[in-house]
Amino acid sequence: MPVSVVLSLGLLALLCSWKGKHSWAKSLMCLALVALYLCSIKPIAHLIAQPLEYRYSPFDGQDVPYVVVLGGGHTTDMRVASLHQLNRTSLARLLTGVEIVKLQPKATLLVSGYAGFDTQSHAQVAANTAQLLGVDADRILLQANAKDTYEEALAWRNIIGMQPFALVTSAMHMPRAMALFESLGMRPIAAPANIEAKGDRPLVWRDWIPTANNLAIVQAAWHEYLGMSWAWLNKTLKEAV
Repeated sequence: MPVSVVLSLGLLALLCSWKGKHSWAKSLMCLALVALYLCSIKPIAHLIAQPLEYRYSPFDGQDVPYVVVLGGGHTTDMRVASLHQLNRTSLARLLTGVEIVKLQPKATLLVSGYAGFDTQSHAQVAANTAQLLGVDADRILLQANAKDTYEEALAWRNIIGMQPFALVTSAMHMPRAMALFESLGMRPIAAPANIEAKGDRPLVWRDWIPTANNLAIVQAAWHEYLGMSWAWLNKTLKEAV
């Protein structure tokens, strides 16, 4: 979304320039450049993302019968192992889930995600990778039809019921995921993965240099804030009816 806002400001600046409103064009272009810079530096990116990523503590080793790893993205390519077919976010989630399962011999790993435009479902690629990492196939359950977090929650509710379970997803996505699972009467225990806005050292000069990674962090955080706002608004409207 920040990228879209910056591009929109740039287009408005060009339109104003074309219409002869050069002062407006300069102001809008300056605003676009300032916004792009601010969203691309570490202090701002971390300021925006950390309230999401550090809302829940790391998983503390509680005994759980199930470990749910929410789906992400992958690209099937049979020339490489399934480990390398998962994108960075999905791999980080799965590694966290596998770590928990290995520490709890009685726990079952639940992976989900549909195929989309790919030839394999995300759940299958995740399951293959989990086996590659040492998890026995009989300890893995797949849900290959779920398209989003809500469908994943509905699918696993039929199996988990009211039992507590470890919920593994990106730390930035965790607040929205926890709220969704809890709204369905489930008992998730947060196990955040893939923390992006990490590091507590003092700022140095290079932290003020814009990078694409910082911009991506802001973009992801913006998406989560919008999702949380929409969920709150939708709930409020339903309660008002």
